[in-house]
Amino acid sequence: ARSGAILGLTWDRVDLVNRLIDFREPGRPRTRKRRVPVPINDTLHAALAEAQALSTAETVIEYAGGAVARIKHAFRDTAARANLHGVTPHVLRHTAVTWLLQRGVPPWQVAGFAGMTLEMVEQVYGHHHPDHLRAAARALG
Repeated sequence: ARSGAILGLTWDRVDLVNRLIDFREPGRPRTRKRRVPVPINDTLHAALAEAQALSTAETVIEYAGGAVARIKHAFRDTAARANLHGVTPHVLRHTAVTWLLQRGVPPWQVAGFAGMTLEMVEQVYGHHHPDHLRAAARALG
């Protein structure tokens, strides 16, 4: 999800029993920046369960008992300390989509998971899928 969707996520939209996060905000109009429900994997489930037990705020991402409004400076400073230059939250999103495709996840599932259209996944990231152009190569013998 995009940082705004993550920072605005409240605990009432995190279903640890059914392992689902719903990034859609009730009453918020739909935009081209799609927000979708996504499944929670085992690693994230453990982290969220611990965070929820310690939470003192309505939002999932909190600092000193309150919601976090922006991560720009903290992310930049953390990346610099890790000697990662040019890395932004969008780069992490791009990397996640690329890794999913490289691991053979069908593009339509990647699109649904990332809240992108299938066309976006195919046009921008499709060449990362191991089956990209495979049929064309086989057709030539």
